[in-house]
Amino acid sequence: MPAGLEYLVFDSKMTTCQNLSELNKRGTMFVTIRRRSNSLLERIGKIDKWKNTKIKRANGNTGTSSFLRRAHS
Repeated sequence: MPAGLEYLVFDSKMTTCQNLSELNKRGTMFVTIRRRSNSLLERIGKIDKWKNTKIKRANGNTGTSSFLRRAHS
């Protein structure tokens, strides 16, 4: 992983589960995003336990993003 890079953020459709597994084995931290369907938007609209964090962008600026920790089933 390049120096200073803490994690990768990319669309989940850009890779396969096998490649994500390889990233895990290498210790590469990543975040995948996915398309937001109407049912997903309804579910996340009901959540009130969001946390905020600052994310450093590639251009050096920062942005604020909300996240929710949840266990995978």
